[in-house]
Amino acid sequence: MNKEHSWLDDLRDAMPDLSQNNPHNRIASLHYYLTYYGFDRNHLSSYRAGVVTSRRYNVFTQHFQPANPEAAVLLIHGFLDHSGGLSKTVNAFLEQNCEVILFDLPGHGLSDGSNGEVISFDDYLDALRDVYETVKTNVFCDQFIGAGHSTGAAILYHASSIRMLPFSSLILVSPLYFPHRWTWTRGFVHYTTKLLRRTKRVFKRNSEDRSYRAFIKEDPLQVQWIGTHWLKAMEAWQMRMHYSPVLRIPVYLIQGGRDNTVDEKENIRFYRQKCPNMQICYIPGGRHQLLNEQRVIRADVHERMIEFLRQPSVR
Repeated sequence: MNKEHSWLDDLRDAMPDLSQNNPHNRIASLHYYLTYYGFDRNHLSSYRAGVVTSRRYNVFTQHFQPANPEAAVLLIHGFLDHSGGLSKTVNAFLEQNCEVILFDLPGHGLSDGSNGEVISFDDYLDALRDVYETVKTNVFCDQFIGAGHSTGAAILYHASSIRMLPFSSLILVSPLYFPHRWTWTRGFVHYTTKLLRRTKRVFKRNSEDRSYRAFIKEDPLQVQWIGTHWLKAMEAWQMRMHYSPVLRIPVYLIQGGRDNTVDEKENIRFYRQKCPNMQICYIPGGRHQLLNEQRVIRADVHERMIEFLRQPSVR
């Protein structure tokens, strides 16, 4: 570990229990984590952090609560990212009096697992279920709203469609189904799995926010390698989703028009077919990282998410 980020080792060693309230007040490395990733504590009344055991993984989980929350949101990051990358969205929810639960997917952030790897997307589903079951007793609000970006959005849809979790509504931001240029990528996957176990990550221009693009290149919790096992797991999951049940709860899909990570047209076609009670918000100038886009676009996305949450039918 680079000395500059030695606090990560300290945090892993001093990981609190989820039952402890405001552990960042006594654990310096956890306080530094919240500061480093820009979590705003001005609207925070209670904060919990710790691990949830899910199969062979310890899943890093956080629970942010304002004083009198009006809604509860379970928020999931995308592939290669981690919960720290969602700090701006967490802050936006807290400012609007929503409590937020988020966790690092297996193989990401502070959760267990090989960096960026997973053998089956079932590991993601199990982590989501186990986190939900663990934290639900500490949630003030009666109903959960699921919100996710990219792979996180896809996992929320999957869990909801098979009735694994009783979300009242979903917000899907740049959801995964077909990756960009999937026909070519699929051939690449089958070719590379015969030769390589993993490939070095290339940081694409997935946001117009220059400071964000610079930050993630230095972020010690960003995944640096793309495992071919993950690509095969994603392809197997995609085939399963083709036969997934129709989901009838309210769904809000937000998609950027300059996304070069997912195939926006095929994805919208898929989710429109599977989610008949779906609203679509199209952001022409937005790239894949809509939750970390330039300030004007990001603020617009957050405002639209909050407006959706406030609709009576959503809760």
